[in-house]
Amino acid sequence: MFVSTFYKPDIIKLTNAELRRITPNWVVYGVARLHKLLNWPFRPIIGFRRSDALDFLEFDEMSRSARRALRDTIDECEDLGFRLEFCHALESIGAAEAYSVVLLSPDAQIWAALLFTRVRIQAGEKTKRGCALVSLRADDSAVSTTNLTREFDSPPWVDVQHLRGADVDKLLATHRERLRAESPRSLTSKELIAAVLSLHQRGADWNIARGVWMPMTPEEEQRVRARSLGDED
Repeated sequence: MFVSTFYKPDIIKLTNAELRRITPNWVVYGVARLHKLLNWPFRPIIGFRRSDALDFLEFDEMSRSARRALRDTIDECEDLGFRLEFCHALESIGAAEAYSVVLLSPDAQIWAALLFTRVRIQAGEKTKRGCALVSLRADDSAVSTTNLTREFDSPPWVDVQHLRGADVDKLLATHRERLRAESPRSLTSKELIAAVLSLHQRGADWNIARGVWMPMTPEEEQRVRARSLGDED
């Protein structure tokens, strides 16, 4: 029997605060609340996987939209001494794409995760890009400072501060100030790969446990796979 290895977001399991943050206006929020009240899930338009390994690729292998969106932020990070370590795709199906570029600070205590996502919805295309600075404590909990808009709740082992609209210089200054009360680990390149994968897997497991990620049915996976963003260099 075929069992899908992809998951779908189940927004009826989100908290009301999360629903409000991810909906663009009160009308859409009201519709989402109605679905939640009636236990009536939306049909998925994308699927994603709890990855067993990072899907590495070269920067030039990313879509043109992703390269254009992230190039300036990469330059900002490199101007501050960060070194580009690797790029990877986030495994998904449907009319969506997601990439991350990971850079490491000179002292190896902070990594910058640059994120780009693009999803085709009924109203058009929705894109998101931003930067998250991350450091690990000795117990593998994380401290993060990001300019990404807060949407979903963070796992309890990730201490996140959101600075919407901040540039990398501002993020770094704030993050280093926060680290004054911490003892962050220094990471080798190999340890960095393991840390990025571990945070992804632990976050996926947390969302699966609270029901926000639900396994797709074979029929849902087949229907979602039929959707595409289209070809792009």
